[in-house]
Amino acid sequence: MKVQEFADLLHSVRSNGSGFKARCPGHDDREASLSIHEGDDERILLKCFAGCEAPDIVDALGLTMADLYPERPESSNGHRPRQPRRIVATYPYYDETGELLYEAVRYEPKDFKQRRPDGVGGWAWNLQGVRRVLYRLPELLAASSGRWVLVTEGEKDVDRLLSLGFVATTCPQGAGKWRDEYSEALRGRYVAIIPDNDDPGRRHAEQVARSLYGVVTEVRIVTLPGLPDKGDVSDWLDNGGTPEQLKRIIVAAPGWTPDVEPEPATEEPAKPAGPVLRVVSLAEVQAKPVDWLWDRWLARGKVTIIGGHAGDGKSTVTVWLSSTLSNAGTWPDGTRAPKGRTLFLLAEDGLEDTLRPRLDQHGADVSQVFAIQAVQEPKGNDTAFSIARHLDLLEERIIEDRIDLLVIDPITSFMPKSDRNAEGDVRDLLTPLTALADRTGVAVTPVMHVGKPSGTNRRPIQQLLGATAFGAIARTVWMVAPTSNEPDETRRVLAVVKSNLATKPPALEWSRDLDQAIKWHGESDHDITELLGGAAPARPRDNAEGFLRELLADGPMPAKDIEAQAKQQGISTTGALRRAREAIGAKRGKSNIPNGPWLWYLPGDESKLCTWKGTAQVREGESKSKLSTPIDTQVLKFDGSDDANDPTSQIPSPDVKLSSGDEGAQVRTSKLSSSENKGVLKFDGSVGTNKHDAWNPSEHPDKCRECTFTLKGAQELAAGYCDYCQKRGRAS
Repeated sequence: MKVQEFADLLHSVRSNGSGFKARCPGHDDREASLSIHEGDDERILLKCFAGCEAPDIVDALGLTMADLYPERPESSNGHRPRQPRRIVATYPYYDETGELLYEAVRYEPKDFKQRRPDGVGGWAWNLQGVRRVLYRLPELLAASSGRWVLVTEGEKDVDRLLSLGFVATTCPQGAGKWRDEYSEALRGRYVAIIPDNDDPGRRHAEQVARSLYGVVTEVRIVTLPGLPDKGDVSDWLDNGGTPEQLKRIIVAAPGWTPDVEPEPATEEPAKPAGPVLRVVSLAEVQAKPVDWLWDRWLARGKVTIIGGHAGDGKSTVTVWLSSTLSNAGTWPDGTRAPKGRTLFLLAEDGLEDTLRPRLDQHGADVSQVFAIQAVQEPKGNDTAFSIARHLDLLEERIIEDRIDLLVIDPITSFMPKSDRNAEGDVRDLLTPLTALADRTGVAVTPVMHVGKPSGTNRRPIQQLLGATAFGAIARTVWMVAPTSNEPDETRRVLAVVKSNLATKPPALEWSRDLDQAIKWHGESDHDITELLGGAAPARPRDNAEGFLRELLADGPMPAKDIEAQAKQQGISTTGALRRAREAIGAKRGKSNIPNGPWLWYLPGDESKLCTWKGTAQVREGESKSKLSTPIDTQVLKFDGSDDANDPTSQIPSPDVKLSSGDEGAQVRTSKLSSSENKGVLKFDGSVGTNKHDAWNPSEHPDKCRECTFTLKGAQELAAGYCDYCQKRGRAS
């Protein structure tokens, strides 16, 4: 090595006659106390006036004493002289606040040294008095606690994994240098250790796993298939391994547990097994900021409910959200969206005729959009998705496909056997869903319908149809409403009505023309509470009348189905519903199906009684609304890629499968049959021409002459009218 080359490794270097003066790397030198000169034999001469010896100085630079001597030609024994080392990479270690603590320096030929800032613009080549931390600590702390953290044996591997979208870290100074204090930064996390393929690497993995066990939620040691001897995860990736394969390997790896030695017997009786409380000191909890997909609107790892009346644009907003994330587009407030993936769980909108066209209208990158259609059981049969039963399968898909946004539309359709109005049922269902969001970092967005308020003091969040637990558990609640009640109104308002994470942002106004994307019109002056009808109480009968007109708009409907949906809307079936039926003039008639139900229908729809064929049976977990189109499909990817070779599809256990196709899913739907035949159905099965032909008192003395309801008791039979019609003066 030449004197100039040596001087280039130092700080505050200045020429001093035939040599140089610089700050000595062997101590915290604030003066230029190191003298560097070239001897007569071309050897580098070092003199530290603070007392550092030459071996300490060269060691601090990652050199040896041999580097102070000039290079020699090949010797007679055939050995070439040792080449001087050069720095090829530096790996900075920062604390939680982003302050640089020290660096790991890599040399070529391969070697490592650590250095720290000396406080005066230079480096001290030791870690004396410096706190040790994990590599890329700020990025680790910022990541969602539900994501897997990959622990490698070197900084190069960490940087490689981070570039592929993983969360990764390592400890300083390589294998065997893990400290228990590092484990605290990973408390409560999911950790996968990827060791180098050699004995030191495997011993290091065991050391790390033992330190993490009981501190993290789960720890796994991952063995990479086909990894060469002494190879690492970067070698595995260079040899053809893919991020998707690595994710599957991590998911399939078994959890690590220590080999526990049996405890010696004691004279004291063992304590009975039972539940214990897990308590944590807040001193051990590290505060972290909210990770926003859209600032103050949509947070990662949290539940955000979108509510609104039917047809007001809730589902359209979710499509716009997905499209914006898919392209890393711009939010209405001008901020940039991160690129993200969306998984839809739908019960009312079809994929081919609704979701895919809307995505195209919004210019979505459909390769970033997925949809669950069904759960395939081991025997090959499909079952409807249930939040209570299939949450573990959902979590696997979220992790494997790196989902950022989960849309559940509407959430009540995926709650079979759960009462949406029961606080306990809703909390039992939403608590695991909230935990899934926290573990995986996915933003969970359930869509819900709202009812009309029952009083002037009822807030928008209280209009969500169901238990108050829905709004209580959600950290953020949005509402969508039109700016007026005019039938041709196209403007809508989107507003945050509850936020536990930030101050509420201003409400936004938007519109959407037919078959077009959403257009944003800036902040809105409208009060969402007034738009939702919260400014004045609504009469129960008014609610019931609108409800009944909507249900009967397309034709007759079974009375039992109407009553069931009325109960879901909070409408009394013995009071408000009957009064509404009377107010709008709805009629009752018997269907022509053998043992068929009684139907309600609007005036003028008498002819539809004879053509009514019945409604398709609603399966468990699907929406009962006649306005919905239930689906049962596979998980669908919209970009046309083929995952037929996905090894996870061969696992003989319930799985949510991934398939794809540009033409959309092959959905199976049930539709009401309809006919244009005219006439009124008579009790004998023939078709008459008017209301009075629909029954014959002599043939059917047990039917009410007004509503055709079956008469009960001698008084009703004698009168020919049911008690209900008599009391309301409708008997003639």
